[in-house]
Amino acid sequence: MRRSRPALCAPSGRARNSNSETAHSTESPTPVETPSGHTRPHPADTRFARAIEAGRRQKERETMIGICGDHCLYCPRYVATQNGGAKALEEVKELWVRLGLRDPAFPPPDMVCLGCRPENKCAYSDIRACVQRKRIENCGLCRAYPCGLLNAVFEKSEKLRSHAARVCTPEEMDALRKAFFSKRQNLDRMRFGKNEDQGKQKNCRQGG
Repeated sequence: MRRSRPALCAPSGRARNSNSETAHSTESPTPVETPSGHTRPHPADTRFARAIEAGRRQKERETMIGICGDHCLYCPRYVATQNGGAKALEEVKELWVRLGLRDPAFPPPDMVCLGCRPENKCAYSDIRACVQRKRIENCGLCRAYPCGLLNAVFEKSEKLRSHAARVCTPEEMDALRKAFFSKRQNLDRMRFGKNEDQGKQKNCRQGG
């Protein structure tokens, strides 16, 4: 009489459990139920969404750097155009008058600004002509950075900063610093990237 051979496979019930575990592992995290009975996204989904949003904002910040290093996202004129109205433009015009950048009779609606665009007027026309001739987005992407033309822009910006410190509030100075008085830092990041920032941090830790 022939003996039956032992089964080589796992019991059918165990196999079904294994398959179901594998299938479950590929699914999205289950929403978390709060004590009140409502559900909210799983923390893993929330972290992923925040990472995407952070990446989008970083890309937006990089693409809003003007040819000379000004940062449009922080410019009072740009902010007032995007989020404000007639009153916001009037306030920006008053600030520009204090800075000596506009005449008191200048109409507030003309303070509207949509960012540094090729068709817009530029305070640094020679810099803009150079950038357009080389077909680059800003001076930080130029092989000759920083050049004599740009150093003159940095000096002019520093003089404006000194004047602004005497006539502006701390809140206004903070906005102007981010928008106009960080040209060199913005362009340095465009030119040298993260490696330059990491090198500076390393030197600081080493006492350099």
